[in-house]
Amino acid sequence: MEFMRWGFPPRSLTNRNGWNPPISQVHDLEDRWWQELNRPYLMQARHRCLVPVSAFAITQGRRRKWLQPERGLGFLAGFWRPWEGDTRLVSSPGETERRRMHSRLSLFAILAVQPVKGGRLRSDALPAVLTDPVDIAEWMEGGEESLLNIPDTERNVVTGGDLA
Repeated sequence: MEFMRWGFPPRSLTNRNGWNPPISQVHDLEDRWWQELNRPYLMQARHRCLVPVSAFAITQGRRRKWLQPERGLGFLAGFWRPWEGDTRLVSSPGETERRRMHSRLSLFAILAVQPVKGGRLRSDALPAVLTDPVDIAEWMEGGEESLLNIPDTERNVVTGGDLA
C-alpha cells in the first residue's frame, strides 16, 4: 500500500478566483484532457489503483448521503500518476512567510460513473465501487475494456445511515 495525494493537476493552475483545485474524479473519459494528455494513466495497468473504503459520502443537492460497500469493504476504481512541481503555499517550521515548495508526488483520482436512471442514488456522478474479486482483477488489468465494464455502483453499496 502506498500513500498518495488525491487529485490530478488541473488544466490550469489559476482561475479568476485565484487557484484551481486538483481534479479528484474522472467524469468524462471522452474529454480531451483525459484522451490526449492523460490517456496513459487511464489505460495502462501500472497506473491503475484501488482506494480502499469502508464508507464514503455523495452529495445530493445540499445534503450529504453516506454509503457503505455492501461487503463491508470496497475499493474505488482509481488512476495514479507521478508529478513533480511546485505545490501550493506552505508554511515552513520557524518561518513566518509561506512559500511554494518543490515536490515529487504520486497523485490519484477516482473514476466517476453516471448513476442509473431511476435508481435509488441521486447524484451527478458516483464513484466506481468495486467489491467483487473478478471486477477488481479486471480493473487492475487496465485497457479500454476495463473502463467500459465498470459494475453499477448501486449494486455494490448500501445506504450507510448515520455514519456522519
